[in-house]
Amino acid sequence: MPLLKKSTCIYTLGVAALSLNGVVYADTHKAYLQLNAGAVFAPANSFIPTAVSSSNGVPKITFDYDPGYATGLALGYQLAEQFRLEGELMYQSSNFENGFMFADSSIVPSEAHFKGERMRAAVLLNAYYDFKNQTAFTPYITVGVGGYHIEFKSDNTYGLRNDFDVAYQVGAGVNCKISDRFSLDLKYRYFSGADPQLKRVDDRFTKLFEVGDHQLMAGIRISF
Repeated sequence: MPLLKKSTCIYTLGVAALSLNGVVYADTHKAYLQLNAGAVFAPANSFIPTAVSSSNGVPKITFDYDPGYATGLALGYQLAEQFRLEGELMYQSSNFENGFMFADSSIVPSEAHFKGERMRAAVLLNAYYDFKNQTAFTPYITVGVGGYHIEFKSDNTYGLRNDFDVAYQVGAGVNCKISDRFSLDLKYRYFSGADPQLKRVDDRFTKLFEVGDHQLMAGIRISF
């Protein structure tokens, strides 16, 4: 009888230890760090400056972008089985051709072209809904909001920049589990924000215009 009681006690302690270990194990895997990198595709945009004086008329300015790149670092936490939140830092860059088309071509050429680079840094708070299933693949949808700083550098005489504006993103993707701690991630998202008020480095030029783009990102997620 004492032996039976002793065995029962050992069994109970073993079950309790395994249960506690399971809780600790689950908790240690709710947080994750994710590294992202991918391609950026920005549509062309154009505008007519409102604060430019020119004897040749006001030029229409266009930006045509080459495919660019984006990198990001995110720290997230699984709030529930299907919901998670993450904070993300992102940087992206795209080369562009900057065209000026003047209204009066009798004095100067009707077009002038310059090349440059558009750079943007953003901080985002992203929310995710995971479609959990019995496979290693977990589709999800995401939305996010935050702020961004953008800067245009060209080989002409000025650059453009904003201070800080509201940013947002919407997207969808799929995560592929490799092990308990590692998984691969692939997603598409549309990233944009409030039209920035841009100004020259000498603060003489201001204008608002669209800055949205499409991003295709791949990443690796490390859970802990």
